[in-house]
Amino acid sequence: MIHPDEEKLTAFCLDLIEEASEREQLANHIVGCEVCKAALGLIEADIGLIAGLSMPPLRERYPIPLRRASIGRYLLRAAAVLAIVVVFGSYFVISRRVTPVSVEPMHLLISWPPDSIQARLAGAVDGLQIKPLSAVGSKQH
Repeated sequence: MIHPDEEKLTAFCLDLIEEASEREQLANHIVGCEVCKAALGLIEADIGLIAGLSMPPLRERYPIPLRRASIGRYLLRAAAVLAIVVVFGSYFVISRRVTPVSVEPMHLLISWPPDSIQARLAGAVDGLQIKPLSAVGSKQH
């Protein structure tokens, strides 16, 4: 038989090998093999050290009372998440909205040839004058 690895020897030591034939074969090998006997002795010593450790109960190590989350806490968390979604969602909706700007309707009047004085006063370019509709009145067409 090939020498068993440390994992197999640890399983043997802790009696975790389920198959009787495998356990018996391993026990027979250990009886006749000095290397495996020594390795098994070290594993048993380690297990003894670990078993000898004493750990205080969890409540003594951590005296803060452990609370379970209640339904009220879940509702509070859900309300907080909902509030955050509403606030940020509103911000993005409002920031994306285009605000309409009121513009007074304009009417284009063309006179040719341009009167140079009229062109200077009205800001005309090449005979084009732009005036608000209210200034034109009903004289159009």
